Amino acid sequence: MAKSVKTRTFFSHLIGMALIVFFSTLAVGGSLGFAVYIDNQSKKESIAMAALKEDLGAVERGFAAARDIETQFRDLHDESLITRHEAQIEATGEELEKMVAAANGLGFEDLAAQTEALHEPLLDYGSSFLELSDNLRVVGLDHDSGLQGELRKAVHDAEKIIDSLGMPDVRASLLMLRRHEKDFILRIDPVYIDKVDAEVANLLAYPAEKYPSAQHRARVVKKIEAYQETFHLFADLSLQLHDLIISSDEQYHAMLPELDQLRTHIAENSDALEASAVQHKLMAGGVIAVTGLIGFIALAFGAFRLFRATVVPLKKVSEAVETLAGGSTEISVPQSRLREVQAIGAALSTFRDAIIERRRLEAEHAAETERAAAARAEQADHEAAEARAKAAAAEAERLATAERVAREHAAAQEIAAVVAACAEGDFSQRLRTDDKEGVFAELCEGVNRIGEAAMDGLSAVQDALDQLAQGDLTHRMPERFHGVFAEIAAAMNRSTESLNGTLTNITVSAASVDTAASEISGATDDLARRSERNAATLEQTASALEQMSATVKSAANSAEVARVAVDDISGKAGAGRKVVESAVAAMDEIKSSSDAIAKILQVIDDIAFQTNLLALNAGVEAARAGEAGRGFAVVASEVRALAQRSSEAARDIARLIESSSTSVGRGVDLVRDSGRALRDIVAGVEDAATKIAEIVTASRETAAGIGEISNATTELDRTTQHNAAVFEQTNAAVRSLQGEANALAEAVSAFRLEVQGAPSAPAAWSARSAAPGPAPRTEETRFVSRRRA
Repeated sequence: MAKSVKTRTFFSHLIGMALIVFFSTLAVGGSLGFAVYIDNQSKKESIAMAALKEDLGAVERGFAAARDIETQFRDLHDESLITRHEAQIEATGEELEKMVAAANGLGFEDLAAQTEALHEPLLDYGSSFLELSDNLRVVGLDHDSGLQGELRKAVHDAEKIIDSLGMPDVRASLLMLRRHEKDFILRIDPVYIDKVDAEVANLLAYPAEKYPSAQHRARVVKKIEAYQETFHLFADLSLQLHDLIISSDEQYHAMLPELDQLRTHIAENSDALEASAVQHKLMAGGVIAVTGLIGFIALAFGAFRLFRATVVPLKKVSEAVETLAGGSTEISVPQSRLREVQAIGAALSTFRDAIIERRRLEAEHAAETERAAAARAEQADHEAAEARAKAAAAEAERLATAERVAREHAAAQEIAAVVAACAEGDFSQRLRTDDKEGVFAELCEGVNRIGEAAMDGLSAVQDALDQLAQGDLTHRMPERFHGVFAEIAAAMNRSTESLNGTLTNITVSAASVDTAASEISGATDDLARRSERNAATLEQTASALEQMSATVKSAANSAEVARVAVDDISGKAGAGRKVVESAVAAMDEIKSSSDAIAKILQVIDDIAFQTNLLALNAGVEAARAGEAGRGFAVVASEVRALAQRSSEAARDIARLIESSSTSVGRGVDLVRDSGRALRDIVAGVEDAATKIAEIVTASRETAAGIGEISNATTELDRTTQHNAAVFEQTNAAVRSLQGEANALAEAVSAFRLEVQGAPSAPAAWSARSAAPGPAPRTEETRFVSRRRA
């Protein structure tokens, strides 16, 4: 049994070729679409990551703004700042929630959890500020409100009473009380609470007899006790407020490292995201390359199949026709799966069989003629004439047959030439049908129809491919074809439209990338300039802080020298106070001796008085005795005179001693006043020494703080300069991205596209070319760059 051969038409091969072209174009378009999708996803992720960084910046600015509001509230005690602080905390919390949503959207669950963990410390910080503000309201936002107002009122009431009573000592104690109060407010040191209590105890222990009345003392004591009670409440709340301020500071500073860790985590995730985007783009490029290679291989395979199915059989047909034209019938009919080639082969087979049959008939006719001539050779001459006539007829028939064979041979050569041209790819030649008949006429008409159909369709395909090779994606194949060429035209048009859409999207994406890169370049240039200006300012600030630190250290040294001098003066004043105390003791002893002498003189006066009385009695008795008692009377008179003189001398001495005692008393009072003054001087000097010591300590702490600020400013200067360098590197990367976008736009501009509502690559590129470039570097930025170098 003969092996059956599956036949196909030329159009079926063209359909296969068109399908290969369609699916190859579809695969390339799909890979391009996949690449565009990957690029869009990368852009979306980059935009989301940039938004996440911006949200983090907003959170950091929110923390800093809340801290600034808190600092202003501590200094200004403005109640409107409380509402602003609450609003700022709420806004910062919303920014944190946005960051959590953005991190979850990007698939960074650990980053979202880390961001969410900041929410509770933020709320705790806000609650601490509210508690601080509530306590500060109770303490008093100014000198006339809260407990401060009550303290001020109580002490002013006491001062009015004391001033009206004219009691300078109590007034001085009140002033000392106010001083300790102010020291506590300035330093929030519990030691001043004890000093206030001690001064209150001194006031309460002031002798009651020095008050005009008990009622006045009761009024003063009531005011002082009310003041003491209010001060204790004020001190307790102030200490709590101080602890709250320290706690608030600790909470704020505890959140700063967490923010730094969050920024570092975001930077790491951003780098990972960029690396993933680059990997995806490389994968998309690989997919495009693989699909393009597969499409090229498929096209090459289809072209090879079409060549083997058409050109090879047509060459065999041409060889067979040339063999027949040469007069040989020993040909092999070419086998092919193309129905058209099979039809040509069948026609050649029929033509060969006809030639063989005609030659057989001619041979039989010649043999018959020879036999008839031999049989009639014996006839008469009249038969010779008949034989000659038949021979002439046979000759005419032979000539006609030879002429017909020549025409058929010429037709076969003509068909062979056209078929050979078709085999070489030239479908422009046509066969004449007006000089042919029968099977040759049908064969020529069939070959002409094949050539016209192939020529028209392949010319349109060639024209479309030429336009595509020239980058013209606006050309479309006409819709006049039928059958396989109509399908090829539709497939080519769809492929061109798909490629046109893809390249248009690439053009728009390149324009968007270039625009975004230009904006980023401008922003990074501006940030770099501002960072460099900040670096210069910070450098100047650091220099000023160093000078200030040196000045404060010098002031601290001077204060230390003053403290030593005051300590020396205090020692000398203490020695003077001891001398005065010794003088007071000596004056007291002198006064005691004067008092003893006065008592002795009183005794002498009494003795003189008694002696005078005795002398008077003796004189009276001597007068009674007459002459016998006259001598005794004289003695009594002398004794009486002596007693009177002794009494008068004692009185004079008493007056002198009394005057001396008065002077000594005044001297004692003056010495005591000098002692009190010296005690006050010593106390003042000691207090001044304490103040100077505190000034020395504060100056040292200030110098240390300024040194830390200077170090922090220097570190901030280095960080700012590093940021400026990073901005310059970012700007260079952005400019490189612009160059890549330029190259992409120039590559796409080689294609002529159908633009529908989107700017073409040249137009968008010219619009971006007109945009201003980055600002020139200023002298300040050049200075900072030289310093950083």
